[in-house]
Amino acid sequence: MIAYRAPMKPALLILPAACWVFIFLGFRRIGSGKREAFLGASVVWGLLLAASSEFLSLFRAFNYFWIAASWAAFAAVSIVPAFFGPRATKERGSREGGSPGRAGTFAVICASLIAVITLVVALASPPNNWDSMTYHMSRVAHWLQNESIHHYPTNVLRQIHLSPGAELVIAHIMALGDSDNLANLVQWGAMLGSLVGVSLIAKTLGLGARGQAFSALGAATLPMGILQSTSTQNDYVLSLWLVSFIYWGALFAKEGGVWKAFIAGAALGLAVLTKGTAYIYAFPFLVWFALEGASRHGKALIGPAAMVAALVLLINAGHYTRNQAVFGSPLGPGAESESQEFTYTNSRISAGTLASNLLRNAAIHMGLPFQGANRAIEGAVVSAHRVLGLDPQDKATTWGGTAFRIGTELHEDLDGNPAHILLIIAALAALPFIGKRGMDKKTALFFSLCVVSGFLLFSLLLRWQPWHSRLHLPLFVAASPLIGMLFSFTKKEGVLFIAALLLFIASLPWLLFNYQRPLLPYNGFSVLTAERVDIYFRARPELKWKYVEAAGIISRQDCTDLGLMPGAGDMWEYPIWPLLGDKRFRLEHVDVKNESAGLGDPDWRPCLHLRL
Repeated sequence: MIAYRAPMKPALLILPAACWVFIFLGFRRIGSGKREAFLGASVVWGLLLAASSEFLSLFRAFNYFWIAASWAAFAAVSIVPAFFGPRATKERGSREGGSPGRAGTFAVICASLIAVITLVVALASPPNNWDSMTYHMSRVAHWLQNESIHHYPTNVLRQIHLSPGAELVIAHIMALGDSDNLANLVQWGAMLGSLVGVSLIAKTLGLGARGQAFSALGAATLPMGILQSTSTQNDYVLSLWLVSFIYWGALFAKEGGVWKAFIAGAALGLAVLTKGTAYIYAFPFLVWFALEGASRHGKALIGPAAMVAALVLLINAGHYTRNQAVFGSPLGPGAESESQEFTYTNSRISAGTLASNLLRNAAIHMGLPFQGANRAIEGAVVSAHRVLGLDPQDKATTWGGTAFRIGTELHEDLDGNPAHILLIIAALAALPFIGKRGMDKKTALFFSLCVVSGFLLFSLLLRWQPWHSRLHLPLFVAASPLIGMLFSFTKKEGVLFIAALLLFIASLPWLLFNYQRPLLPYNGFSVLTAERVDIYFRARPELKWKYVEAAGIISRQDCTDLGLMPGAGDMWEYPIWPLLGDKRFRLEHVDVKNESAGLGDPDWRPCLHLRL
């Protein structure tokens, strides 16, 4: 069992870290620039992690010893290309587009400060996001207990049918570190990689070093990105794989090369393994790369395209197969309830659906710390619906039990990106003029079309939810090069310096006063001074003593087989695992009435029942 709390055992965490370093050095040896090697190494590392998770689970060996052995083997093998492989005579990507100038350097400094501050928050706080308590972290706990990532009986079906990519990384870290202390670093590390990837995408658009720096700053200052970078959600992990796919896919479409297609396919497969919204956001880019590749390489595209498809299927085959066996579909049940209002997709696909969801999805990013302004925006959206003959609360396109509203709450489930959506819109409006600035106009136009298409597809297909701004994060991150492009329209250092400073200052409320994990005291609460147990229950403090009392009772019992009864609503399961500390126990869901009911051991009987 995992103790889940300090002191942790970090020694073996050096194995996956060493493996990544060796892969990075291997990319450098074949001529990749530092940023390109960073992105490529991350994709290959993620591929090894996903493959080993599936393989070990076949033998119920997804545990401390075999996970460590796997990374030791990977690290040993990766030493060969790192130090003994063929060396390129010329480094690709060495031309970085000139000097970023003082303003560009300042933009990099601001982005670096954001990375440092969020790192402090991520390390100071245990997981405490709502979804993490119900399914992200709970599924990790069950996997480590079962020594397998295979499906298990649960009263919270999201624990098994949703894509598991981000949680697999957390599981490896927890298994090797014997703690959840570093769980938040998965999203933080994905943020860091995304900033690198965004700067590389900006480079493919023809932006110089300054434009690349401002692209990274645009991504770093996203309010939703700042909030999520210190959590155990999965939207930033998806962002990393998405920008990796975009960069390597664009590179392959332009230059060809089986190796580039392999990295692009692996990145796409990891994106799909991480979250279902990957299908929507990646599809327009996939079409672009296919058309561009066909025009440049003709029939030579067939082999690499088949390899990309095979990689996506292979990486996701295990999860697809498990979902098919339990739910009759590789994508799972497609809902969180039997009620039609809780299906993920819209009940009606039409021009009206698209118009309504476009308005509402854009509007939730307009929230300001002024209630009067927010009510005015809400009123404008409602009025626009009336003019179009639409209902802003249409049950066919709105998640059950929710209503359209706008607000700013410094909360990672609800806040939008008000400055950034305006900057992106301004950049799109400036597209006709980019040819005068030495940028690659054709590439920028296709890139912009893919970003816009991703937003259109999202609005057309998915039922509107008040927390959609969270799901939009990967698209905002991918679109950040447009912000860099916008700031490339001026060469005035003073203007750019002020712009960078304003973006950084505007990000401070989310950096310092994140409601879930505030660095500075927020109503007297700070992750630097609060007790760890209080941070777990930050979102639902009323549950703390119920869980603490339950854990105390269980710890005093001569019972190690615990049956978790169905709870009311969205059951907060995960906190009971760390609260039980070092007690050796087995916890399984009982009285399961859904499709997963038959997955458990029929001979297992709990000696104590728990209802959370």
